[in-house]
Amino acid sequence: MSGPSFARSLTWQLLIWMAAIGLGPLLVVSVLGYRDAESAIRELGDRYLRSVLDSRKARLERWRVEVESDFSFLAVAPCTVGACNRPPDDGTPLGAACCDFLKNICQHDRIYRTIASFDERWQRVSDTAADGAIDATELPEPFKRALQASGGFVVSDARRRGDATEAFAGHGIQQSDRTVGYVVARLDLASVIAPILADPNGLGTSGRARLLLAGDADPASALPMDGPPSKYRDGDAMRLGVATAVDGLGRLVVDVDPDEAFELVDTLGSRARRTALLTLAAIVALAFIGARRLSRPQRDLADASRRIAAGERSRRLEPRGTAEDRDVATAFNAMLDELDAAEARVRRQASLAAVGSLSTSIVHEMRNPLASVKLNLGPLAARAGDDPAHAELAAIATAQVARLESMLADLLHYGRPLEPAPVDLPFGDLVDDVLIDLRGELDARGIAPVIDDRLGDRPLRADPELMRRVLGNLVENALAAVGAGGRIEIAARPIASGVEVTVSDDGNGIPPANRARIFEPFFTTRDGGTGLGLANVKKIVEYHGGRVAAEDVPGGGTRFVITLPGAP
Repeated sequence: MSGPSFARSLTWQLLIWMAAIGLGPLLVVSVLGYRDAESAIRELGDRYLRSVLDSRKARLERWRVEVESDFSFLAVAPCTVGACNRPPDDGTPLGAACCDFLKNICQHDRIYRTIASFDERWQRVSDTAADGAIDATELPEPFKRALQASGGFVVSDARRRGDATEAFAGHGIQQSDRTVGYVVARLDLASVIAPILADPNGLGTSGRARLLLAGDADPASALPMDGPPSKYRDGDAMRLGVATAVDGLGRLVVDVDPDEAFELVDTLGSRARRTALLTLAAIVALAFIGARRLSRPQRDLADASRRIAAGERSRRLEPRGTAEDRDVATAFNAMLDELDAAEARVRRQASLAAVGSLSTSIVHEMRNPLASVKLNLGPLAARAGDDPAHAELAAIATAQVARLESMLADLLHYGRPLEPAPVDLPFGDLVDDVLIDLRGELDARGIAPVIDDRLGDRPLRADPELMRRVLGNLVENALAAVGAGGRIEIAARPIASGVEVTVSDDGNGIPPANRARIFEPFFTTRDGGTGLGLANVKKIVEYHGGRVAAEDVPGGGTRFVITLPGAP
């Protein structure tokens, strides 16, 4: 394959991992959050439905308290008590008075359809209605027995009578701690129940409140009494309802359409899905951007490698992005620089090898004729000793022969392959050996070199003969640059990468135009120079794994700086 596959692409792998890392916790939190929110909403809905049921029940039971209060009064009213206790042959129209009083109550409270009083033998004494009057025979036996047993307030079970819903309420009439009669009312429950059940408050659009009486056939009868909201089917529709018992009435049911009851849950689910999709899109987008940013150094590295392989040897990575990205770019660029330097060294060594082979042949071929010239110049110079003009010519010829010999020696050194044998050298001993060879010229010019040795007990790792040649050449250049009494300083100090050796002078310095060429073979600005001295210095230093450079000295002069690696 020419390029990475989907599975091998770092960008896609990072994208998948980052998306998984981002989506995993989000998915868990979202599911748990949704479930908790749904549970809370359902619990809130259940509690609200239950609160509506309890509110309706409380309102329905309130009438019982009111009716009981009315009957407590009726049971001790003089007219009802007198009507039940008057002698049979008494002509006083107490029954009529009782009826008028009870009629007034019926007119002012619609719950009472008719009110009647009975004696202890359940003989009707009075009644507020001629038609629909209460007859003792229509009173439910459980109701009558409860009245006889308690003598207090009693309400019968509600029942349906045509389109009406009614019940009986009664209270014993006490006289001298015994029951002498009863006051009974036919209650019109519709006047109480209908407004309460029809109240839309809390029922929403689909809610309803119903009262189921004994014997009513209704699917809601299956709802548990005072239990949690439960679903049941009412015809083709599903309902969610709760039920409770209301004393004296029956089963109160409040139900609602489940879709409406849990509409908020559906809304929450819809919003959660939209939020999840938006979050997913955001996470994937951020993960893609992050993956692209994280994989960009690798793409840049691959692109730079391809361009370098195609011949763009100067191509380098731009350090940018994170600290790690910058470290990679810096290391890669340093590797390329080192490869360029190594390649340059290989080319230089190959060139030197070629030059060495050629120069060895040239020197070999030139030394024999030059030796012959030098041998023959001796007698000729002796014969011309008495002739000043010819003696001067002989001296010039002899000097040029010496120069040729020096040039051939430098050429031979420059072209010869080196095999340094580094040893630990005390810097002071090395400098002393160099200055001994140059002592005569130094004394003649009144120059005392300054030695600054900061290495202490740390040795210099180098080939003794080659390093003496390097320092000697640099000191000779310094002597040529300074005047009589000039300053020459030879120094050494430890650095992080090894040792730094410098040779400084206060001469005229090197012109900027020449500084880039001073280490080139055969380049010289000195009369009689061979142009191979500094070239040999550079070659020897580089064979030691070091570097050499020239720089200006503030105030005038030149400093040659040699950097050598430390001892392994």
